[in-house]
Amino acid sequence: MLEAGEGAAAAGGEEAPSRPRDQLVPALVRGDLEGVVVAAVDAGDVFTLAVGACGALFSWGKGRHGQLGHGDERDCFVPTRVGAPVEAVRMRSIGAGNAHTVCVSDRGEVWTCGDGRNGRLGHGDEAQRSAFERVGALAGVRAIACVAGWAHSAVRTSTGGLYVFGRNEVGQLGLGERPGAPGEDELLPKRVLAVDRVVALAAGGVHTAVVCRSHVVSFGSSNLSVALRRAHAPSELETAPEAEAEAEA
Repeated sequence: MLEAGEGAAAAGGEEAPSRPRDQLVPALVRGDLEGVVVAAVDAGDVFTLAVGACGALFSWGKGRHGQLGHGDERDCFVPTRVGAPVEAVRMRSIGAGNAHTVCVSDRGEVWTCGDGRNGRLGHGDEAQRSAFERVGALAGVRAIACVAGWAHSAVRTSTGGLYVFGRNEVGQLGLGERPGAPGEDELLPKRVLAVDRVVALAAGGVHTAVVCRSHVVSFGSSNLSVALRRAHAPSELETAPEAEAEAEA
């Protein structure tokens, strides 16, 4: 696995310096990833996640809000395997937000840790968690994928359903405006009823996009973006004809 960017040099396997140097060219990332076949990687604001083909979870970078999941707020200068309570859990999907982490296991469980403000962890409160905790409100569904925005999270289920939680000041959760409470944050996962048969999803800082069959549906802020409309409820964007043809094939 290769990494480049601010403060990435310490990931090369040598002893971490007091202040990590910026990595201007791609460098091999070692640490606990030495010899591991990496299946997926995601980058948050100033931290990184990786999951091995075996389902093991690794994290490194800034840990101030507990987003690394190691049970404390210490920074990690090299990839470090995450221990209890998810040490024996096989992860299949990972999402790195600004300062929180969302993961989905191969059993369909959703686990989160880090900054809990705005309900982005999905536990019904805004408490910070430095160790992973399973999202109990989603125990009745089988999750298969997740993404993390700046301060919100989204989960796709095996039946194509979409659940969201966290910050919603510009409609990035896609729940629509409710009388007297437009853009209200959600502390617990809530299903987006306006979309179904979701096959892929992505989260930006303050917007969300999903693929429903062959169409892209988006919601949230359209600031500085030509492709997105500002909408509190999902809006459908036309796909290119060749993309539709491929989806129907």
